[in-house]
Amino acid sequence: MNNVSTVKNQIRVRAANAEALIIGDALIDHQYWIHEMPKSGEDVAILSSASHSGGSAANTAIALQKQGVTCAFCGRLGNDKFGLDIIAQMKEIGIDISCIQYSGDTGYTLTIIDRHGERTMFSYRNAYAFRPAMTKELLHTIQKAKVLFLSGYMLIDKQQADFVIDAARYAKGKGCYVMLDASPVIGQADGDLVSAVLSLTDIILPNRLELEMLSHTTDLSVGLERLHQYVPCIALKLGGKGSRLSIMPGFPLPDGRILNDKEEYSAEVERVSVIDTTGAGDSFNAGFTASFLRCETPDKWIKAGNVLASQVVARKGGGF
Repeated sequence: MNNVSTVKNQIRVRAANAEALIIGDALIDHQYWIHEMPKSGEDVAILSSASHSGGSAANTAIALQKQGVTCAFCGRLGNDKFGLDIIAQMKEIGIDISCIQYSGDTGYTLTIIDRHGERTMFSYRNAYAFRPAMTKELLHTIQKAKVLFLSGYMLIDKQQADFVIDAARYAKGKGCYVMLDASPVIGQADGDLVSAVLSLTDIILPNRLELEMLSHTTDLSVGLERLHQYVPCIALKLGGKGSRLSIMPGFPLPDGRILNDKEEYSAEVERVSVIDTTGAGDSFNAGFTASFLRCETPDKWIKAGNVLASQVVARKGGGF
């Protein structure tokens, strides 16, 4: 048995039953800071660089675990050093890694961050591009979880989208909340597949552009109403303008209460010097979900998301 397999077997240990199961991407994030994005054919200097584990779903899982929520993670990693580095980091903070699957090489993202903290990403999915298997470990974890958190990145591939639909249906049958992070690529996904996933989603967390792509309008109020045809609870991320929450009547709260009326909230974000927006949306997702699972009032869900996102954008590297 090679060293990679030996170490992988040593750290493949089941944690306690997880409150949240996150399914999606885990990869290596190579980050490069520059002054300004060049035009085609130009050359600019790299001011600094760093590499660390990343991926939207993995970022959310790590941040959520650090908020005191027990998490499990499901995704595909390579049978290589980078994959081992990621699962070792997850295990170190207590994330249940029993649902992680292996094939190919670990994917990576090249992230370019300009002087305004805005980032441009180029992703090589590799192992993450394979459809996960519905293993007995995964089925067990879904049965015990309170929240199934899904990444919209998986919807651009039909096989992965079919897997997401299967997982969401199974979770709904077990009384588990289904949450969806829309992701910037949601507009590239097949419309019928997106509709199928949305119809199984209890809570969606899009940013403004993602809402526009899903609702086919730039009017936020109209967009929210159109998305409510599928999803009862929408947490809208508005960057420096804060966030909005819209919940339809009949939505079951985690404390067992049912909302009788439509509820809407807005929350401003703390003004900070933005250094790097990498991971801002993922940290909002984690803060929101942690507050939700603590059975706090809905207005606090988006406030908690704003607080965590503000902390992340104020430092370099988008880490947690």
